[in-house]
Amino acid sequence: MIKKYKKNLPAFSLLEVIVVLIIVSVGLVGVVNLMAASLRTQNSNRDTLVAYDLAQEGLELIRNVRDTNWRNGAAWNQYITGDVNGTKYKVDFAHFQPQSVAGIDETLLQFSSTTNQYLYDASSTDTIFHRLITITANGSVSSTVTCLVEWNDRGDTRRFELQTELYDWK
Repeated sequence: MIKKYKKNLPAFSLLEVIVVLIIVSVGLVGVVNLMAASLRTQNSNRDTLVAYDLAQEGLELIRNVRDTNWRNGAAWNQYITGDVNGTKYKVDFAHFQPQSVAGIDETLLQFSSTTNQYLYDASSTDTIFHRLITITANGSVSSTVTCLVEWNDRGDTRRFELQTELYDWK
């Protein structure tokens, strides 16, 4: 016995299927682009937070030098003397005494996985961050300390800067 098929059954044509697939593809491309933009923004925000913490840490390290000078009976600005044009330094936890530098190119930070700290240590892993501390003398009793953190974000140079005043108030 041979069955007869009805030719007029409702169904989707090939053209309708192709149109639906194109519409779904365009929607998926939009979602993928949104996810990629979200990941880029997330990475950029992470780098900005790290830069803020590194800048704050730089200021705290200079305050530590001043406070240690007081405890040891030395001049408050020993090792951190600035001039009116600003003296440039790099400083980290491994070295108490800040090191003079010519510019920001000499201040690439490395990350030590053993101590979980950012250091100027050749045996650690390079990061994207540079930290430059500039101390400008405002007379004999105060100095302006500026900490600049600079990094490269997808071809753009990004900067974060914090500033504070140090006083010989003791």
